[in-house]
Amino acid sequence: TELVKGRKLYVAKCGSCHQLHLPKEFSETRWRSNLDEMQVRASISDEEKNTILNFILSDPGFNPGN
Repeated sequence: TELVKGRKLYVAKCGSCHQLHLPKEFSETRWRSNLDEMQVRASISDEEKNTILNFILSDPGFNPGN
């Protein structure tokens, strides 16, 4: 599924350089900003970035008010 793909991308692209953050650690705005900042460094396409973001925002622990 798309969420499984998002998780795999998150672990592979983001976790290869630093410890992964829990979805609840940042607001949606901050997650978008983080992914924008890391896109070039992590060699993430726009499609991959959106897939990762959808995975993060769909996590049951995600708190949009954070």
